[in-house]
Amino acid sequence: MRVSVGGMEVCDMSESEHAAPGASQAGPFWWCLTHGRVEPNEGCANTVRLGPYPTFDDASKAIERAHERSRAWDEDGTWGD
Repeated sequence: MRVSVGGMEVCDMSESEHAAPGASQAGPFWWCLTHGRVEPNEGCANTVRLGPYPTFDDASKAIERAHERSRAWDEDGTWGD
């Protein structure tokens, strides 16, 4: 299945192309916002991913770090300034 955003294809949901990479694979790795998982360099368009990260572990923590930073900005009162 292919996924499109605004008429532009952003990823192909084939299991063979988007199987979760193992920690033993070489990076870079990305956190896919569409699928909610780590992807290898060959994956969705970078516009729907966070990264790149050098390790699988770093990429797997990307969304959590983004949420933490957003909360910190909200508490600081600097969000949107």
